[in-house]
Amino acid sequence: MITLSKSTTAMAISISLLTCNHSYANETNINAVIGLGSSQIVEQNLQNKEPKLPITGGSLLPLDKNFTGISSALDNHLTHWIKHLNQEVKVEHKTRALNFQGQLTQVTQNTFSLKINAKSVQLPISDFYLIPSTKTSQVNDKTQNTYTGNITYQTQSLSWQPKLSILFQDNSVKLIENALISNLSNKNITLHSPILHLSQTPNQNIRFKTERLYSAAADASPSVSYANDEIIIPLMNRELDIEPLSEYLIPIQEQELSIIKRTLKSDVATHPQFLGEQSMRFQQAYEVKLTQETLPGNYQTYWQKGELFLPSSALFLEKTRLDQTLELSPNQSHDVEGELKLINASGRSLPLSQTWELSLKNLSTERKDYSITHNMNGIISNTSGASSEPNGIHSRRFIGTLSPKQTKTLRYTVTLTQ
Repeated sequence: MITLSKSTTAMAISISLLTCNHSYANETNINAVIGLGSSQIVEQNLQNKEPKLPITGGSLLPLDKNFTGISSALDNHLTHWIKHLNQEVKVEHKTRALNFQGQLTQVTQNTFSLKINAKSVQLPISDFYLIPSTKTSQVNDKTQNTYTGNITYQTQSLSWQPKLSILFQDNSVKLIENALISNLSNKNITLHSPILHLSQTPNQNIRFKTERLYSAAADASPSVSYANDEIIIPLMNRELDIEPLSEYLIPIQEQELSIIKRTLKSDVATHPQFLGEQSMRFQQAYEVKLTQETLPGNYQTYWQKGELFLPSSALFLEKTRLDQTLELSPNQSHDVEGELKLINASGRSLPLSQTWELSLKNLSTERKDYSITHNMNGIISNTSGASSEPNGIHSRRFIGTLSPKQTKTLRYTVTLTQ
């Protein structure tokens, strides 16, 4: 059992493994579309400046029609090796007591070459650490940017993940949508009216050194927008300040939905060779109708009991558009017992006729609506007995109500063909 705050607009909570009693010299303002695995950054007038965040290789592009070219150092694992070409260096093996010293003459994606006593040795670059010689002069590795216009690039230093919850109350269901924005850089980032973009697979392996939860003002709550088969959440008129190596949890929106219908549902399946009886499990099903565009995904569910919130299983919501009717099935119900029994069969192979008996008992002191689907391994050509409705060509659905403590028996006959 856990206790959660009822409000998504509570004051900021900070849980940190790093001391925060200092200012950040590398503070930067960012215009960003934040994705689940990376973000698209736009910078203006970058001449003679470094990009504000690390650039994902191959993603740097000019935004102006006319440009003279961009000249900047590559940000990858070879940069440290390349800048020491033709210098005296020392290399040490990462796992063994093995080292070499000589002139670094060649660097490729997978190997490097050392000239040792007039002999050339080629070694795998992933197995060694590079230790520059203190005798050699350091080379200025900063390359001046010559481009004067606007640029855009992608970075993995800024990303977000949806944090979605469903709260079951007595007569309503509350859908709560939050966004966890992560800053993996060593800079303090200020985001002005960023856009959250939902179209990629989140990286579940990222580990953060700091967690910081933040709730923004309720009047700044954005709305979910579907455009060009993409989902975007514009955080308009909102400014977020995110410390280095930290996470911020901000509210997106929430909606409280009235429960239209409560039903106990059960699905059973049989085959022509079935003989005997089968007990049934019932699942709680709540029908609600969305009043806003909503994020699809996995929602963690909770039951509200007074001031306490009981965690339950997660639900995946796929269709979450405005006016969409949702059927939410969070838990198994023990209020109704059911048993399906084969009374008679004309054979054990198709075509055949079967007579079934469905026994139901309401164990609670409240009225219960039920919906039972009987799936059969054959095409149903004829039915008689208890009232039911077709659910495709292979199954029938039985819908009804049980009064408190009531016991009910349904008998029906079906004819199955191949």
